[in-house]
Formats: sequence, structure tokens, C-alpha cells
Amino acid sequence: LRARFDIPDPFRLFAAMRQEGHPIQIIPLILAALLIPPAVHASCPTYAAWLDASNEIHPVYCAGVPCNNLKGFATVALSPDGTYLEVTLQVQATPDSAAIPLFLPPAIYGPYDATQEAAAGVAPLATLSVPSLSLDQSLWSSSSRIKPADLPKLMDALRNGLAYVNVPTDRVPTGELRGQLQVVTCLEAELNSATACAASNLHPYAFANVLLSADEKLSATLVQLPRDPSRSIPTPVSVEVTSTTSVRLATLQTQQYSSCVSGSFSGLKVGFRPSVRFFLSGFVFQADGVTPCSVDEKHTYPAEINVPTSYARLLQR
Repeated sequence: LRARFDIPDPFRLFAAMRQEGHPIQIIPLILAALLIPPAVHASCPTYAAWLDASNEIHPVYCAGVPCNNLKGFATVALSPDGTYLEVTLQVQATPDSAAIPLFLPPAIYGPYDATQEAAAGVAPLATLSVPSLSLDQSLWSSSSRIKPADLPKLMDALRNGLAYVNVPTDRVPTGELRGQLQVVTCLEAELNSATACAASNLHPYAFANVLLSADEKLSATLVQLPRDPSRSIPTPVSVEVTSTTSVRLATLQTQQYSSCVSGSFSGLKVGFRPSVRFFLSGFVFQADGVTPCSVDEKHTYPAEINVPTSYARLLQR
């Protein structure tokens, strides 16, 4: 399956992105057949926020050092009839996290710009679902419909870039993650196959969207395969983001994975394991091995495709 997006330049897409011209292509590589039910589609939210501890106005310290093992993402869209908001919230612990906090209720505050924050005791414009993370589930996401008490006030703050998402925890009750909600560039595509599947003679399809921040320095992507019982859909072996010059920019994980090292998806970490190679001049020892992450180190994450509320490869500053 292949889709093409025309994307402004310069920008950086995903954690592994290198600066490229436009357009780019999202290419799921297909192998084998699978029946999956009901159809899905990717839709573009109007507002998004990349959540990071560095965005907070107040100091963010964990056990005396800056907190830096969480990241998050949120989207907001007004319903077609204008009566409620569709909100998604995603929080993830980094693979090298030694501790995961307990979360307090996240909320949207406004009207405040990126240099301001609500004073203690100020009521939020909306309250969101409380995240829950663990080693076995190190990415949490939710999708909900909310009806704020003062929807016009919230919409006014959103339209003027004066609303932010704040995620407090037990270790930083005033807020450990923050992100300013902003109007994003959203690129949508339906991925189609040029040839029919041999097993079913049907053409597989999928949906994708890529969100770019206003300054084109942050991004997120969502790839969804349809779950349609009337169609036989091949199972993707990998989902890759490539440039038109065939440079691999990122690879999304199609299966659940474990990791204790950022950028690793195998549950392994680089380690020293001596190996002996015989040369005429004698024995040569070299470090060429890897060791598994221990039970206390290993974080587990869901697949990065086909999760309606989870955006993969969020780029952080």
C-alpha cells in the first residue's frame, strides 16, 4: 500500500526523521492474508498538543533531578453539530524509565499563552481521563467526548492559541507534562494497492494522517488498517515512512514490543559479551553481543498501527 503526502519543507517527521524535501510516502509492506473486522478511517483533529516536562512554567523535578521520562500527545476537535468535543490523550513512559508516577486528573486550561499558567485553585475549562501506566503497559491512550461547562469560552481559547493541556502526577502535583493546543497541519491519505490480493482478489486499503505543528518542528502519525469482515486484508510485515528517494525515515511497529532502550524494539540492549575469533596471530576478543532487558527494566508497548486513539512516533524537542 502506498500514499503520497505533499509536506512543507523544512520539517522533521518522527524520531528517526532526517531533513528531507517533499513529498514523502507511507508504505506498508504486505505479506500473508488476514480477516479483520469493522472498517476504520483516519480523520483530522483541528487542535493538537505535544506534551513535555520542558513546557511547564514551574520547576519539574523528580527526586531532585529534572523529570524527563514521560511524553504525551493530545488532540481536540469540535463535533459536527458543535455541541461537544472529541478529545484524545496519550501518555507514554520512555523505555529507560526507572519509575512511573501515579497520575492525577489532566485538564485543559485557558486563556493562557505558552508563557503563562493557571494559578493554584483556578478551575480548568475541561477535565480529561486519568492516565494509568506500568511496565507492562507503558503507553496509555484514551478517546472521549466531553461537554465543557463553558464550551464557547474553551473554543475561544482554542481559536486564539490560549489553551493548554496539563498532566499532573503524584511527584509533580502542579503538572509534570504540558502542551499548548495549536491549530495543526493535518495531512490525510487513503492507502491503496496497485494489485489485488491473490488469496481474495480484493484490493487492500488503509488510512493514514500526519499532523505537523505550526512551526513544522513536531509531528505525529496515525496509520489504521480496516477491520472489515467482508474483505480479506493482508497482514503488514512492516509500516515504513520513506522519502521519494527511498530513504527510510521511520518504521512503525506492527506488533506489541518490549524495550528498555530508546530506539530499540526487541527487548534487548547493547551489552558486553566477549567472543573469541582465531586468527593466525592469536586469539582476538571483541564485544559483539547483546543482552536482554531485565524484568525490572523492560517496558511493554502496543503495536503502533490500528489503534484509533494512539499516534505513533511522536517527535519531541
